[in-house]
Amino acid sequence: MEVLTLGDNCLDVYLARGMAYPGGGPVNTAVYLARAGIRAAYAGAVGDDPGGRYLVRSLQEEGVETSWVQVFPGRTNLTFVRHVQGDRVFAGTRPGVRSQFRWQALPTSAYTEARVIHTTVDGGVDDLLPVLPDGHGIVTYDFSRKFTPARRPLLPLIDVVFASAAALTERTALAQASKWLADGGRVVVLTMGHRGSLAVDKRGVYRCSAPAVRVLDTLGAGDAFIAGYIQGVLRDESVQVCLERGREVAAKALGCYGAFGHGVSLDAVGLAGEGAAWTRG
Repeated sequence: MEVLTLGDNCLDVYLARGMAYPGGGPVNTAVYLARAGIRAAYAGAVGDDPGGRYLVRSLQEEGVETSWVQVFPGRTNLTFVRHVQGDRVFAGTRPGVRSQFRWQALPTSAYTEARVIHTTVDGGVDDLLPVLPDGHGIVTYDFSRKFTPARRPLLPLIDVVFASAAALTERTALAQASKWLADGGRVVVLTMGHRGSLAVDKRGVYRCSAPAVRVLDTLGAGDAFIAGYIQGVLRDESVQVCLERGREVAAKALGCYGAFGHGVSLDAVGLAGEGAAWTRG
């Protein structure tokens, strides 16, 4: 195994389409890594419901290792999604069992044999980072838009910090990245929406334009970008080349519905009527 992704998952319910798509940051990143021929495993918790079974089956069809997925009695998490001119807008959530995930149940070898360990701010595994065993892989972490001062102690434990800065000016984004470097980050990578991406390390600032593609759906594009960046990390490539690899993979996510496709009708996964309240709202 080259990459272990762990933490959050969900079914993304597209209200207007009446469809559900498997998703969650670590799930999406694992799929795009597997599509590139990289041995990737996902660890997280799903319900013993039709949605959970469908999510795991979708990962298996994509070649992602799922032996560390934990199944609990109950429901798989849902995220309700609307779209405005192709850009996804989260309308709400239905909680499920994913918070019951126990990273402690994984063997030590899961963390020492993986060359890269990836998780997210919603992954629920922040307490893992300080106690990772000696010899663990490179750690990458996506804060999305949810960094808080309470998470500042994590920065020295992360090799590549990812975050979304689409709402920030470049000047503000660079100031934020520089602050995270000063607080212990090694490389900080910020995605900037249609303005592309930038990265900062102690050697300088790196920029990459956005992919020039027709945008069908932005859901999962950031996770796909991370998968591309990780491909470069595995090849020991420069930060600039890693950004370019991220752009290339993100372009693929922008051209499909859902983070990586695998759409299914709500009826087929026992979710008929689940989105009614959000549709009315």
